[in-house]
Amino acid sequence: MKYKTLQKEFHSSSSSSKTYAEDLYQQRFNSEDAVHYPFVLHNDPLFYILTPEIRELTAQLNTHNSKFRNSWNKLPDQTTEEILQKLVIHEVIATNEIEGITTTQTSITDSLKATNTHGISYHYGKLAHHNAIIPQTPSDLRTFYDLFMHNELAPDQKLDGELFRKHPVQIVDGNHKTVHSGFFPEVKIIDGIHTSLDLLNTGNLIDALVSHFMFETVHPFYDGNGRVGRFLLSMRLSELLSPAVALTLSSSINRNVSKYYKAFQNVEHPLNRSDCTPFVIFLLEILLAGQLAGQQELENLIKHHP
Repeated sequence: MKYKTLQKEFHSSSSSSKTYAEDLYQQRFNSEDAVHYPFVLHNDPLFYILTPEIRELTAQLNTHNSKFRNSWNKLPDQTTEEILQKLVIHEVIATNEIEGITTTQTSITDSLKATNTHGISYHYGKLAHHNAIIPQTPSDLRTFYDLFMHNELAPDQKLDGELFRKHPVQIVDGNHKTVHSGFFPEVKIIDGIHTSLDLLNTGNLIDALVSHFMFETVHPFYDGNGRVGRFLLSMRLSELLSPAVALTLSSSINRNVSKYYKAFQNVEHPLNRSDCTPFVIFLLEILLAGQLAGQQELENLIKHHP
């Protein structure tokens, strides 16, 4: 059965009382399958339900990951290197496209050949070869950000706080309606980033997905939040799954970008009471789709490299 948000359950019910809404929330929040996090939105702690759908998607990812690794190991080193470079180029293009930025394949290729130790292309190249290190602390993240976003920021987008931004930010839609407000003041930003990075570095696959929600919700920078956040998640996915699978994340999101942003908004909607379950399901589906596409491509390559 497809998981419904609390908002949809409430509106589809014959009862529209606040009591019904509260009972429904308490039933989910206090479920034996609920996983809670020390991260609060609208006074409600973030949580998700370990539903049969999430269990099944996770099992499929693990099963296909084993098949993917077996297929990968059958390919010559030169072939895997060519695949990784292709994936890196596609990911850099995709993560920029999500933000409305156009990047050419030639410029990325040139960056990968250069001796620079900064920039988005350089770091994706490191990720492809298991050489990317996830920041452990907010201070580490700031250092990483300055390297990752080198030459990407306009003068008015540069950070002005102790580590992150000093002023509030809001995201508005096409109708100039505010759809998201980043954490503020900076002390809350730092606390939120602490929580997100701790979970990213120590948690399981689902925790990594939840940490991505946390990071983007905190919104620590004036610019680059999406690109940095997706890269952080990709680094963890490269450890939990494989670099090749991790390098499909932004490309898969780019094909579902409206649903991606909607998934964030759903969790933040006051009626949904910080229920992150649909967000987790969406990202698991995104990962599985990228994994299956990659597996098919590898199988086709193996046919030509018996």
